[in-house]
Amino acid sequence: MIDTVKVKSPELPAEQLDRISEQLQTRLCLDNASGEVLTEFTCGSLEGSFDHRTRVEVCRQELRAKRGILTRSGKPEFYLAPCSHIIIEGSVHKALQGVNLSHGPEDPRAAMRWYCAAIAGRLGVDLPDGDNWECMRLDWAECFDLGSFEACAEFISHLRLAKFPRRKMGNWGNETVSANGTTTGWKVYHKGPEFAAHDRKRLRRLLTMDEIESLQSIADGILRVETAIKLKTLQNDHDGKAHVRLLTEGYAAAVHDRETLRVIRESEQDMTTVRRNRDVRTRLLEVYGNKVGGIVYGTWLGFCAIGEDETRKSLSRPTFYRHRKLLQDAGVSWFGSDVQVVTSAIPEGFSLRRSDPRRITGESDIIKKALMPYRTVAA
Repeated sequence: MIDTVKVKSPELPAEQLDRISEQLQTRLCLDNASGEVLTEFTCGSLEGSFDHRTRVEVCRQELRAKRGILTRSGKPEFYLAPCSHIIIEGSVHKALQGVNLSHGPEDPRAAMRWYCAAIAGRLGVDLPDGDNWECMRLDWAECFDLGSFEACAEFISHLRLAKFPRRKMGNWGNETVSANGTTTGWKVYHKGPEFAAHDRKRLRRLLTMDEIESLQSIADGILRVETAIKLKTLQNDHDGKAHVRLLTEGYAAAVHDRETLRVIRESEQDMTTVRRNRDVRTRLLEVYGNKVGGIVYGTWLGFCAIGEDETRKSLSRPTFYRHRKLLQDAGVSWFGSDVQVVTSAIPEGFSLRRSDPRRITGESDIIKKALMPYRTVAA
């Protein structure tokens, strides 16, 4: 589904830019000695029905590359060129529905056409149809219902411990793991903490506490995966300019699948090992308590790493046989990859792939109704 988008309008008449600018804020950078205006930046946030803010920027100058001219480092040389357009950026899902837990818009073209029309209405100006705008960023998100707060937190925890030899991953506690690049950005995060931090307070004046708690309960069990398709990728994939009319659900989903598969391929085997390791430790602590369980866990690590014979050399005969029986009684094996997942909160077989049965699909009725005219006209 679509979440954050960033689109740039075609060139607009000067009077339209002036009318839009009146509703925003202008920041000037002056040369104090001469009074010369060095830069002028006009932007602002528009409130929606759920107090969701859309960023609007008026552009009268923009950086452009000089054709056929490269710097010594081989990079394009840029210059400031006059222009006359606006840029809008925000979560089209929140603009449509107020929250972006799940069941968001799946048709990029219809969603962005609606967004451009909605912003035009709020600004009180006539703007070109969204089909003719250029998409500068498009975020595709997939949501998975893991059923509990603990399952989402555990999955993020395991992903944090996995190794990624070909990318640098950042993380925020047991809530978010992300990788950012110049062409795309990718992240997986627990929706529950994110909703609590950014939406609960905003929704208090609009919804009852029971309604908010219901939304929080849903968010607590959702794992969300997002791919930000950035300008460079959009331009490369659409011959230099990604007009909204060219963007399809299939395209956005394919880019998301490609980026997610790269992460899965790098992490899946390592994550499985980490998950099993943690499951065994959790199981032993639950069955035998922290003291005995911790000691037996150490023996299990020895069995896995150096084998029974070598581990036996460091233990007395009674201790060795007692520990081995405790491991067997707890249902734990140490032969190769035979460790059984017995206490993990993560659903068995869960994967970030869109083919996973826990993936949440479909648009909400609110979104279907709002986008219907834009699908009809687009057809």
